[in-house]
Parts: sequence; structure tokens; C-alpha cells
Amino acid sequence: MLAIGALILGKLYGWNWLDAFMGIVGALVIGKWTLNLLKQTSLFCLTKA
Repeated sequence: MLAIGALILGKLYGWNWLDAFMGIVGALVIGKWTLNLLKQTSLFCLTKA
């Protein structure tokens, strides 16, 4: 969704940097999800050991 919105706004307003910026934002969101998932699964694995 971020990439599509960035492409449309970039095309309409000439904001060529917006697609790269949204790519970085998306990477940060995925990184946050990854860290939360690692915390949850590591706690689960340690309590089951």
C-alpha cells in the first residue's frame, strides 16, 4: 500500500524521492514486526524447554 501510494503521489506531484522514503518506512515497519516476533517466540521456546 505504501509503495502504490508513493508511486501515485510521486507521479502527480513530481516527488521522486517519495518512493525511496516509503521503502525505508516499510523496511522499518517490517523490522519492528520481526523484533516483536523474535521476542515472542524466544520467550515461548525458553518456557517450553
